[in-house]
Amino acid sequence: MDQDAKDRDDRTWCFWTDQPTLFDAIVSCSWSQFQVQGKHLAKTLDLQAYRYKMIRGIDFYRFATASLVEHPHIDFLQGRVERIEDGVQEASIVVEGQKYAGTWVFDSLFDWSAFRPDPARYHSLAQQFKGWAGTAGAVWRTRNGSPSRPERGPAALLDGTGANGGAEWSAGHTPRG
Repeated sequence: MDQDAKDRDDRTWCFWTDQPTLFDAIVSCSWSQFQVQGKHLAKTLDLQAYRYKMIRGIDFYRFATASLVEHPHIDFLQGRVERIEDGVQEASIVVEGQKYAGTWVFDSLFDWSAFRPDPARYHSLAQQFKGWAGTAGAVWRTRNGSPSRPERGPAALLDGTGANGGAEWSAGHTPRG
């Protein structure tokens, strides 16, 4: 069940890995270096066996649909989920007044109100990639929203204080294969 048709490229997913994954065929960019840059620091790190990989939303939706359509017990439905119910014998969702039940329900929505990070146990990094415009095979650096030239090189994490008053985000990719 999904509210949207999932026929638009509406997001990207990025992840770290040192192993082949089920999604390698749809990875659009893969970085082998990472650059951290701030007011008093500029350092490029070789990720060694790790890669930072990016998957475009539309590629994931197409991959998932192609993989799941082969299973006759899976139905693709579209609608707005009103609530999720977790019972002893079954889990269910209610969509526009209609109840759908199964052994379990997977809810991929993130509930920020329930998020309670434990800084003593986990470290987290909030990433925001503002000002990026992507093209096939390159990521463009933008200055105040205007595309510049394509960049190749390490993925970059900057402090967001460009000399021109806007952030200068740059990234490149390691070709697959």
